[in-house]
Amino acid sequence: QRDLTARGAAPAGPWALAVALRFLHRPLLASLPGLLAPGGVAVVRTFRHEPGAERLPKRRYCLEAGELLELFPASRFDILAHVEDRDPDGRPAAGVVARLRFTRGS
Repeated sequence: QRDLTARGAAPAGPWALAVALRFLHRPLLASLPGLLAPGGVAVVRTFRHEPGAERLPKRRYCLEAGELLELFPASRFDILAHVEDRDPDGRPAAGVVARLRFTRGS
């Protein structure tokens, strides 16, 4: 059990899979390329800000429209799936399944 918001708290990789559900800590997402093994997959789904939506966490804990595609750039990841929709409870959400690209030497 760890506080993943603390600097350096993410378990050292390389990992084949990283999953983050209804949890958004942008520095942790930014560190995923260094934590995933080449060909490793990230699965992320969390709240998305939408004006007028009710029952959302504070805006800083919500993705903006299109933000996941910025956090998982095509230069480093193959996007296997990306959606911006609503969770079964009606709250706006976004999700991505992204595979870290193999690079030379990996």
